[in-house]
Formats: sequence, structure tokens, C-alpha cells
Amino acid sequence: MKKPTPPYIAAQINQKSNELIKEFHEHREGAVAANPQMTDERKIFEGWAIQKIAGLQCLVLDLVGRVCDLESRKRS
Repeated sequence: MKKPTPPYIAAQINQKSNELIKEFHEHREGAVAANPQMTDERKIFEGWAIQKIAGLQCLVLDLVGRVCDLESRKRS
């Protein structure tokens, strides 16, 4: 059985979700302002989501590099 999410983590998840929703709406407004013919919500969202995923991948790769550096220093 899955453990319930602690309230403080649930609050952080809700806050971050709201921030991302707001950020996407701002992105959509900018995309439509730059190209008024751009009305396909799905394409706008997919472009935004790909940017977010790419950013996460960069962060993860950076963290992996840092962990590897720390582990190699620890062994030395």
C-alpha cells in the first residue's frame, strides 16, 4: 500500500504545480503574441514541455557529474 504524501511535501507539490501552470500560460501568451496564427494548444504545450524536460536532463547530468567528483575525492 502506498504511503500518503506528507502534508509539507504535498504543499510543495501544489505550489510548484501552480507555478508551472502560470509559467505555461505566460509562455503560451508569448508564443501567440509572436505568432498570432499559432493556436494549436497542444503544439505550444509540447514545445514548452520539451524545454522543461531538456532543462531537467541538464540538471541531472550536472548532478551526476558532481556526485562522481565527490565519490572520486572520497576514495582518494
